[in-house]
Amino acid sequence: MTRTVPGEFTEEWLLKAIDTVSFCIVEDGAVYAPILERLENELELIRRKDDVVARARRNVELRNQRLAEARP
Repeated sequence: MTRTVPGEFTEEWLLKAIDTVSFCIVEDGAVYAPILERLENELELIRRKDDVVARARRNVELRNQRLAEARP
């Protein structure tokens, strides 16, 4: 998948990049370690943001259920 907004990475793109950089580290040494760390950090940020959205959706659903149950 391509990046839709310059500067933003997709989870799929990051996973492929992590695979590639990991291979380079195994073959050539830790010189690429800072790149791997940056990619892993970006992946964590994406996953954390997605997790917040999922939690927010659950909260809204629970709120709606409570409101529906409270109606006479």
